[in-house]
Amino acid sequence: MTDLMRKHRRRLIAVLLVLAGVGLALFRLTSLSEIFRVRTAWTMVDFRSQVYYPAVAFLGGENPYAAERFLKLYPVNSVFPFYLPVALLMHLPLGLLSVRTASAVYFTLTLALTFLLAFASLAFNKIKVKITDVFLIGGLVLLSRSGHWNLLLGQPTLEVVLASYVAFYFARRSAIISGLGLVISMMKPTFGILIALLMLTQGHVGPILYCAVIAMLTNLPVLTVLVYREGGIVHFFEELMKNFHVWQQDTEVNPALSIISIDATAFVSHSIGKPINNTVQLIIFVLISGVASWTLGRTGKVADERFQSLSTGIVCLAVLLSVHHQAYDLLLLTLPFVGLVYHKFPNEFYSSYRYGLSMGLLTILAVNYASTHLILPFVQPASGLWSVLVSINSATLLTLFCIWVHAAHTMRLGLCNSIHPSIGSSVAHG
Repeated sequence: MTDLMRKHRRRLIAVLLVLAGVGLALFRLTSLSEIFRVRTAWTMVDFRSQVYYPAVAFLGGENPYAAERFLKLYPVNSVFPFYLPVALLMHLPLGLLSVRTASAVYFTLTLALTFLLAFASLAFNKIKVKITDVFLIGGLVLLSRSGHWNLLLGQPTLEVVLASYVAFYFARRSAIISGLGLVISMMKPTFGILIALLMLTQGHVGPILYCAVIAMLTNLPVLTVLVYREGGIVHFFEELMKNFHVWQQDTEVNPALSIISIDATAFVSHSIGKPINNTVQLIIFVLISGVASWTLGRTGKVADERFQSLSTGIVCLAVLLSVHHQAYDLLLLTLPFVGLVYHKFPNEFYSSYRYGLSMGLLTILAVNYASTHLILPFVQPASGLWSVLVSINSATLLTLFCIWVHAAHTMRLGLCNSIHPSIGSSVAHG
């Protein structure tokens, strides 16, 4: 087969994947999908509760964090989560449109951001960007469980993921651009806060300082308006706490009952059949973030770009495991997944079991439709099989985290030993 034929075949596959990904999403929006019982009654529910109506509420003089009023005034099923006020600023233009028009615009925007995700995953891994590869990766993302679900829910996850990538990539290139990316990732504190902490571990102080300044300039004015509307800081925080308690009562947030949670807290809660207390959750957070910090503090000093790709992957896994995350947040792993496929990890990674095992585990995360409402209604709730199915993602993430942390440490030892035996010995002994 000639090179030209291979290129044409690759382009055809890329186009077919895109058509399949978009087609599947559109099919589930039509009445025809009812025949196969796959129609989505929950289409764009997250868009309405997390993007559109919070912006409408803010424009209408309301406080979207006031749970009782928010649920009473607007056709939403859940409260506005603990997103930072910058989220309201970013989505304000959508609040000027009708809900139908805004939904169509955001659906289209999410499609565009999916292909931007593919572009960034190639460019930030220093891989030559080709339109065929962008379509190929974008199509695969749309067909993945996290990409498909994110598109139909109208989740703002891609905004946060892309901002996180900007923070990673520009940390050693432009502190102000990295800081700006960090500010947007802070929109969802479960992303931005830990990313900032792990960046500090790697010595990236500049981006954190810029982030602090920009975050104050963007969040403080909105916060001031909201406090004024509530009649003072005390009343505002009372509403904030009520909002948090209502949010905690959601079944999908409960770590023992949620079928879509992917973090380590959910894994332990599913295993014992009840939510773990706050102390144990804090211990899990400290343990995972501590191991990641220890690893990144060492690999972050290695000049080899391949170690940086592995370090980014470890950051992504630590973020997903240490605090509350759901299946659509697995989109954060697109960058390290592409880097692994295109051999941007350390060379030693590809001559051991780690490569094949990592590829297999990442593929499981991409195609795992087991813990969905298509499958689980046929399984007895809280049974052993149910617990296994809903724990697949978190167990897979934990396994990947252990493999990559161990790889980063052992490969750095090998690099140090090749440069200076005494250095490697000192590292091995702490």
